[in-house]
Amino acid sequence: MKNQNKIQFLILGLLWQMPMSGYQLKKQMDVSLANFISPSFGNIYPTLKTLETSNYIEAEVDGKGHKKIIYQITPTGQTYFLSWLKSDPDEPFLAREYFMGFLTADERVQLFQKYVEKLKAQWHHLKTIEENYHDVMGKYPLHTLQYGLNAVEAEITWYEARIKGEIS
Repeated sequence: MKNQNKIQFLILGLLWQMPMSGYQLKKQMDVSLANFISPSFGNIYPTLKTLETSNYIEAEVDGKGHKKIIYQITPTGQTYFLSWLKSDPDEPFLAREYFMGFLTADERVQLFQKYVEKLKAQWHHLKTIEENYHDVMGKYPLHTLQYGLNAVEAEITWYEARIKGEIS
């Protein structure tokens, strides 16, 4: 998923949690979503305009104080956001994980299972590379490959535990 597309879905999810100004969105992203993305105001405000033009959000001027614009998600935006959240996981999954509270336990389990399948395929691919090329890779390239294997194994273990937690 392109960075700009990811921003739009993260903005929609945050606005579904609570209406906010562009400034508040930036601050919320800096605190809560910095593991996945750290957009600038120059990314956020054009995305807000695009989302508003698409009727996924609406803007309202807050007449208190210095008249800031408050954005909130529309029902159309909620539908669009949920379609992304439930779609085939293909980007850093933690970006979706952050918003899993919008889904049912069954929907979460299905997404976790799909993601674990992708991780296992990735692990097998890396393992094949290690088995076939470890003798010619050199020490440090091999270390990076082994790090990748360990990281994928840890993620598989973590999501398998999440699946068990959702089912029990």
